[in-house]
Amino acid sequence: MPWASKARAKLGPGDMPAQVRIVRSNLLFVSKEGLLAAAIDRIGRLAAFGNPDFYRAQAMRQSVYGKERVLHFAEDAGDWIGLPRGCED
Repeated sequence: MPWASKARAKLGPGDMPAQVRIVRSNLLFVSKEGLLAAAIDRIGRLAAFGNPDFYRAQAMRQSVYGKERVLHFAEDAGDWIGLPRGCED
């Protein structure tokens, strides 16, 4: 049924390489080498969260035009994914 929500696939040990290269700089840079697309997507979602201004305005029935529902702070740097350092855990 196309209208039924699809369960998000869980990542298993076979979806990740034995070692993932991470460089700590102004961002945490995670190497995409050997990662599946699902793993890259999941890592990028670590740096995304709901915009509190959007939900505050929506609750007060104000216009939410131009306000993003989700804030994304991951950066795509070619062969690397840049995450804020707060995502280190």
